[in-house]
Amino acid sequence: MTHSENTPGTDKTSESANRLLAVVKTLAAELRPSQAETFKPALDSSLDRDLGFDSLAQMELLVRIEQAFGISLSEQVLVASDTVRDLLRATLSAGGKKQILFAKEAASIKLDEL
Repeated sequence: MTHSENTPGTDKTSESANRLLAVVKTLAAELRPSQAETFKPALDSSLDRDLGFDSLAQMELLVRIEQAFGISLSEQVLVASDTVRDLLRATLSAGGKKQILFAKEAASIKLDEL
């Protein structure tokens, strides 16, 4: 077993990562319907370079993340976030001190990307 498999909250972190990737994929599919079937965002996908999200799309993504997770994120999160993984850290951290453990795990999580 790896360290992340023994750490409490790993399942929750993986679940959150999958939920976040689903939000990203949904928005990307809406923005580029012709690529919806083949588009596979990853935690290390760059918001602008890989996903092609301009500033307006990134703001829409932020709103959708807030709604999906029932949290509030500062617009500064977008300034500090280059990848989906960065957004995952911010999302998990927004849940309070207990969530900081999950945010730290986000750096090492491996998923079968959507």
